[in-house]
Amino acid sequence: MHGSLRATSGGLVTIMPSGPAGLALMPELTYWSAVPDSLYERDILSWSEHQADRLRRLARGERVDDVDWTHVVEEIEDVGLSELHAVESALDRLLVHLLQVHG
Repeated sequence: MHGSLRATSGGLVTIMPSGPAGLALMPELTYWSAVPDSLYERDILSWSEHQADRLRRLARGERVDDVDWTHVVEEIEDVGLSELHAVESALDRLLVHLLQVHG
């Protein structure tokens, strides 16, 4: 039996078995791989340093082709949400304090 294996980010691996002349023998199988398949999953600090370097080079006008755009966008969104939650939490504490003092 022949086939192909396709790994995607996030540890998902898809196996597409095929028979002679590429005929599909059964539906493709997708499973979760416990082994990290990217620097992002293995070492977030190294990944972030690498991506920061690539983005700085891109900002200088250099040609860069290995920016991990999917994860960069996710991280930027996460930072924004984290900051929003921090402000909401601080405002909640302030309101509770004001109600205790003046209520």
